[in-house]
Amino acid sequence: MSFLRKLFENGHFGGHGGHGGHGSHRREHDRRHRDGYQEYDGDESWGRHPGSIPPLPPDVICPQCRKSNPPDTAVCKQCDTPLDPSRCPTCGTSIQAGARYCVSCGKRVV
Repeated sequence: MSFLRKLFENGHFGGHGGHGGHGSHRREHDRRHRDGYQEYDGDESWGRHPGSIPPLPPDVICPQCRKSNPPDTAVCKQCDTPLDPSRCPTCGTSIQAGARYCVSCGKRVV
């Protein structure tokens, strides 16, 4: 009997008095709450910080065929119409109004 008492009193399995076992877990739990940790409250998706994922930019609609294209696409994936007429569809350089060719790459833009 004294062997078992020594075993339990030395903190191997003891849950009383805060020596190992469940007693230390309780102290850790109390410390976390005292130090400002908060439990999951269900308001946000698990593992994400509020507002951590910015909204995606809207798709660009082709003026010619009305196909939806990903943002920052230079030409329509369906009909090759330039989606931003102020930029060269080949290299992305700004095009001056009325220009027929890109000053950077020489491609026709009209």
